[in-house]
Amino acid sequence: MNNELYQAYNELKDQVSADMTWKDTGAALTQDEIETYNEGEKMDTTAIYQAVETKYLGPTDTKGSRVKATAPAGSIIVSWDYALNTEDNHIAAAKALVAKYEWNYSELVTGSLNNSYVHTLKR
Repeated sequence: MNNELYQAYNELKDQVSADMTWKDTGAALTQDEIETYNEGEKMDTTAIYQAVETKYLGPTDTKGSRVKATAPAGSIIVSWDYALNTEDNHIAAAKALVAKYEWNYSELVTGSLNNSYVHTLKR
């Protein structure tokens, strides 16, 4: 487990719950963005990013293995690609969620926790 990533992830979760609010899309807003929004100025909400957590979902009687990617904005479940290794399957699920919300980024940074992976977007 990457302790620095785990600590950063928990700090981000604490900050989101303490300092931020949520719009209809579930996107996190900083205090400055809230003030800008309240003053009636238009914001670029495509530039608001969230941490993505991915978890393995084992097979059932009717479904194969899958990976669920979750962020405050929502979630997506993708089928396991047996041509990929474990980490690459989690990255693929995170990228699917990012694509769903059309977040732009230059790099996806990934780290593992006990039973999941956490992904952050780098501009």
